[in-house]
Amino acid sequence: MSIPKLVRSVIDWAFPPACAGCGQEGEIFCSECLASIIPIKQPTCRYCSLSIAKAGICTRCLEVDHPYTEIVSYAVYAGNLRSGIHALKYQNNFWLGDVFSNLLIRLLEDKNWPIDVVMPIPLSEERLQQRGYNQAALLSSPIAKHFSWKHDQRSLVRVKENHSQVALTREQRFENVKSAFLAEPAKQSNLSVLLVDDVFTTGATITEAAKALTAVGFINIYAITLAKASIDY
Repeated sequence: MSIPKLVRSVIDWAFPPACAGCGQEGEIFCSECLASIIPIKQPTCRYCSLSIAKAGICTRCLEVDHPYTEIVSYAVYAGNLRSGIHALKYQNNFWLGDVFSNLLIRLLEDKNWPIDVVMPIPLSEERLQQRGYNQAALLSSPIAKHFSWKHDQRSLVRVKENHSQVALTREQRFENVKSAFLAEPAKQSNLSVLLVDDVFTTGATITEAAKALTAVGFINIYAITLAKASIDY
């Protein structure tokens, strides 16, 4: 969902926004907070977005089979960006979808991936009703519009409401989201998908979503997230 500029201008005039990063009045996410974002240093591992010396695959990912083709994350999940993602996710700050999707668009322009359809990582029906919106879709919709790619929020569904991943180990995270997604069969052959989410940690969610899509005929599953979080293994 993207807010029309005129509507946004009227709302901003009536209710001046406060920066989701630092709280400064006047901007949704101020230039100082944008400048404070720490981009992931390139090149990165194609499967976990870990910064590595040479483009390719890190030693950990060499030992694992991945159902997706490549993933990239824009920045480190820390500081003002972390506050901004929290506002996007839990505080109905829809405008941040446009702000943050512009960062992802910039990254995708450098990647030049052959994408046919964009899909946000879905919420369960229960979680969607509670929150009222899917924060991943606030990122994916402007991306699809910018590149004139199809935006599909129906072919991939979350059928399992898993527990919060926050306090879980890597192994527990993968078990927690196991078989969490189902996908409708691809209507065309050889379609390449871009999965979009807010934060990448272990890749458990992306992995399960990619498994569901490849099982019904989608190929070349790419993924992009706004941030990459660290976890102790």
